[in-house]
Amino acid sequence: MNNSITSPFYIKKSKLTIDGLCPIFVRITIKSQRWEFSTGLKTAEKKWCNKSTKISGTSDATRLKNEQLKLIASKILDNEKVLYLTKQEVTIQTFKNQFNGVVEKPLRYRANPFAWWL
Repeated sequence: MNNSITSPFYIKKSKLTIDGLCPIFVRITIKSQRWEFSTGLKTAEKKWCNKSTKISGTSDATRLKNEQLKLIASKILDNEKVLYLTKQEVTIQTFKNQFNGVVEKPLRYRANPFAWWL
């Protein structure tokens, strides 16, 4: 079974804004299940490099956006490591929870479910 996590960045040309910018999305795939979300960054279609999955250029704004993409990629890798080190089952749902900081509450069981009755 393949437990690897892939997370390529891509632009969504179908969501082109009025000013000609495309939003940058990331698609996380675990065991052939996908989760896509926007990075909150936008770039011109002609500046996007599909091969290196980053914005081409040398301006300060371009460098800043590429650094933000690196930070998102490192957060994805960090969350993957945490899931493997804590020996949790790696699924899209557990990854989403870890990535978004959602903590699952453990179920509380009573020794006798009718103790309140007595």
